Amino acid sequence: MSNARSATARNVAPAEEPGDDLPPPRIRKPGSGRETLIHWIITVVGFSAMLLVGLYFTK
Repeated sequence: MSNARSATARNVAPAEEPGDDLPPPRIRKPGSGRETLIHWIITVVGFSAMLLVGLYFTK
């Protein structure tokens, strides 16, 4: 009987992992996130400030 049980146990497919049906995690794209947002805010504010200073001194 033990031979029959072991043979049956070997033929059973391994159980799937519980997380196998989940989609893969989202990959962060470069250029997205808080650091990039802060970078663009600083860039726009700095460019605007330089433009206003330039306009002030040309009058």
